[in-house]
Amino acid sequence: MKSKHDPFQGDSELEAFVRQALTRASESVAERRGPLMPFAMVDDDWGDQRIQRFCGSDYRDDVCCAFQFARQNGSVRWAVAWDGRLSGSEDPREAVFVRAGINGSGRQLLFAWKIARDPGGTAETIGSPLLLDDVDRQ
Repeated sequence: MKSKHDPFQGDSELEAFVRQALTRASESVAERRGPLMPFAMVDDDWGDQRIQRFCGSDYRDDVCCAFQFARQNGSVRWAVAWDGRLSGSEDPREAVFVRAGINGSGRQLLFAWKIARDPGGTAETIGSPLLLDDVDRQ
C-alpha cells in the first residue's frame, strides 16, 4: 500500500488485517457486478475473524450499522468496507473504501482502492490502495 509513511507503525497484524479487508472488498465488488454489500470484519485476541454483511433498504444506513457492529463487539481490530466515488482527485472513480482501527486506541486508517468496470459490470482494481486518512480520534 502506497503512503509517505508507515501507517501501521510496525504493527504487522494490523497491516495483514487491513490487506485482507481490502482484498475481500475488491473481490466482492468483482463477484457481484454491482455495488459492494457493506461489511464489518473483526478480529479478536486469538485471531478469530468474523465478517458481518449489511443489506437493508438504505446503503448509508447499512454502512452506519457496519461501523456500529465493528466498534461494539469487543474485538481487537476492526474494519468496515463500502464502495463509492473517490472524489477530490484528477480522475474521480468508483472505489472500495476500508476504514480500520484498533478498539480502544482511537486511531483509524482510511484506504481507498480504485476500481474500473467494463460495460458488463465486471470490476477490477486499479493500482494499489491509497491511504486517505490516518488520524487519532481520541
